[in-house]
Amino acid sequence: MAYMIKSPQNKKPAAPKKPQASLSLHLQTSPLHVALLDGNLTQVIEMQYELKLIEAKQGVSIAKIRKEDPAISKALLHKALESVLNAYNIKNKPDTPEHYLDIIYMIQSKYYYMSIEEVLYCFRNVKQGKYGKLYNRIGLDTVSEWLERYDVEERTPHSVTSQVNTNNEHKSGFKPLEGEMIDIYRQFKSGKSAYHVSEESRKKKSNQEEQYRRYRQQYMVKKIQEQS
Repeated sequence: MAYMIKSPQNKKPAAPKKPQASLSLHLQTSPLHVALLDGNLTQVIEMQYELKLIEAKQGVSIAKIRKEDPAISKALLHKALESVLNAYNIKNKPDTPEHYLDIIYMIQSKYYYMSIEEVLYCFRNVKQGKYGKLYNRIGLDTVSEWLERYDVEERTPHSVTSQVNTNNEHKSGFKPLEGEMIDIYRQFKSGKSAYHVSEESRKKKSNQEEQYRRYRQQYMVKKIQEQS
């Protein structure tokens, strides 16, 4: 006896799965990002101390991560902040979601061109005392100053040196002109920055900072050439 197989009524075909974005694949294959998202701070610290500057700069930018997945961007920065704040037994430091969010938004808007790896590299410098002693307080301005110093004293000199070497204009070693660059940087960046501003003001500020980064690189290239 033959049996008729009835097709299910009113059953919609399953929607095809969307291909994963390339950034999602990167996050899946980035042990450091995975460790951060998992909250495995012990592993994060171990990997943090193995980071080299050139490797940190090759990481995916904060801006790209934020564009692809804002929640992931916030989570990564939150865990990165925890990794440095937990190292200090200081009462006056960020300890509420609002405090963390303020710092996260500051990093996303001001240091969007850096990678999460660079932020962790900078925080390692902090824990090693490279940016001076802490005096019973860590706030938004403190974290901003750490990242500014990393940008001026290591990131930009490294970028400029790489550019000069690529152009075969300078072959010897290079020592960052720390004091001189910091003075110029502070003159340009005098006054406190406002982060909760209009979109027009934010774009203007971003353009000014981009122009300054170009100027800073050109200035250091000139200094290197004068010394060679």
